[in-house]
Amino acid sequence: MSGCIFNSKTLGSYDFSSHLIEISNDELNISLPQAQNIIDNKSIYDFNDSEIEFYKTYLHETIHLLDCSTTHWGLNYSGRLYNYFKYETKEAFDNLLVDDTEIILHYHFKNNSTNKLNYKNIKASLQYDDDMGVYIRVHFFGYVNNYQEILNIPLSMLAILEGHAYAQEQLFHWEILEKRNDFFKLKMLENEIKEKLQQTDLVEYTCVLSFIDQLFPSFSIKLKLKMCIFLCRSSLNADILTRITIPDWLIREIFSNSPPDYVNSLRLDINRGNSTPAVFFIYLMSLAVYNETNIIIDGTDFYSYMESILLNTIYENMHFESLREISDISIDHKISLLQQNGAHLVSELANESKNW
Repeated sequence: MSGCIFNSKTLGSYDFSSHLIEISNDELNISLPQAQNIIDNKSIYDFNDSEIEFYKTYLHETIHLLDCSTTHWGLNYSGRLYNYFKYETKEAFDNLLVDDTEIILHYHFKNNSTNKLNYKNIKASLQYDDDMGVYIRVHFFGYVNNYQEILNIPLSMLAILEGHAYAQEQLFHWEILEKRNDFFKLKMLENEIKEKLQQTDLVEYTCVLSFIDQLFPSFSIKLKLKMCIFLCRSSLNADILTRITIPDWLIREIFSNSPPDYVNSLRLDINRGNSTPAVFFIYLMSLAVYNETNIIIDGTDFYSYMESILLNTIYENMHFESLREISDISIDHKISLLQQNGAHLVSELANESKNW
């Protein structure tokens, strides 16, 4: 998927139904023995440019695999997928469509324009579609003769999945260049990321990073990538208990300009385990409001720092010590169901990573 979206050539892909990663090592001029050595190599700071690009592709597709097998969204998706493979009933298929609807939101409203975006501001609204239900729509504003809306797209499930994988691979590249004190290439990478944010055909996949870019203007590129990773991973890992304990007042406040029936419908969707992009957006806005009065800075454990902010704002009345403490309650049951349905790869990955 990364090759089709972020690169001019198909460098890699991930199949959501088979959990299969494919990497085009030939396109990267990497031999098979070389490829295996790069994946096994622990000395990542010694990679040359071709090896870095190969590993970035490998990392991007591996993040997709992990998101679909070790997060609560992934375990739910894989559980419904393998349940359908096992029984092939209409009920199992309808259950699978709960997750599939979030993904096909992308195809339903796909934008194929290749124009440069040149946006100046981003806003969000709740919208309703007969096929998709209530969803968040992202509006880009800029100057075309005068200041106006120049593009709008859905905040889709693929935006979260692709935004997460893209941020992970770029942060990996950034930290290698930073370790080498290669300031010239760091600047080139920063410009490349900024350029990607302005590409219309990529905007659905980069809009999560674009929101972070707008809401945290003082952040460095590195810190914006880390925030993107935290928000995507946290929203993908939001289990039912994590979702239903998001206060009603907070959802109403964030979407105060939306029709009340849209807000109520979104609340129900979140409680049912759907609308993961909405959970992302709620976490994003909560951290942005916190940052207005308590400046967020980078530190040795940035992700724990962000988690503590959410625990002390959104979940302040729940008295949990970690988001993981909330979401781990049902993970063993989900792994057990996957094992019963023959999803051995997914269940083993989930079991290995649950204490990570």
